[in-house]
Amino acid sequence: MKDCLKDLVEHTFDLGCIDLIKIVGDTDTTEVSALAEDLSVVVQAKFHNPVADFVGTFGMPNLGKLKTLLICRSIAKMPNSASLAEPLANLMASTLKQSR
Repeated sequence: MKDCLKDLVEHTFDLGCIDLIKIVGDTDTTEVSALAEDLSVVVQAKFHNPVADFVGTFGMPNLGKLKTLLICRSIAKMPNSASLAEPLANLMASTLKQSR
């Protein structure tokens, strides 16, 4: 499921204009929809394989916070502190991009 969440964040939130997505899933398919606040971007996607954890219809807000949690979990699993530089730089860059 973590890989699915990372894909969702990378293909929606990282565009810079989407912070909320809608997921509709069942045993056969998992579909994602999103719309930028200014209506400049529309995302409609379907996973190649259904995601068992995404059954039902629900919204997923606060993608920025989800991205931070996914990064923090990745950092905690890294073997040494030298490996922290790139993820922390990416987190800072994305935070700066959001504040502009």
